[in-house]
Amino acid sequence: MKREDLILIGGGGHCQSCIDVIEEAKKFRIAGIIDLAKKVGQKVLGYPIIASDDKIGQLVKEYKNFFVTIGFVK
Repeated sequence: MKREDLILIGGGGHCQSCIDVIEEAKKFRIAGIIDLAKKVGQKVLGYPIIASDDKIGQLVKEYKNFFVTIGFVK
């Protein structure tokens, strides 16, 4: 069964918990994470932070599945 690509929005602690659940379900392939611009290029549990939120408009042209993984905002 082919897994659909998924982009996660938010790369903090809640994102890590969500990654565990997503991997276990084996329904989606995590294609990348959206986080702060200064974090682009870093990884969260091996998954790349590919863009900041100002690029969401471009990413929706390429991906159809997004999941908000922001658990707490200061």
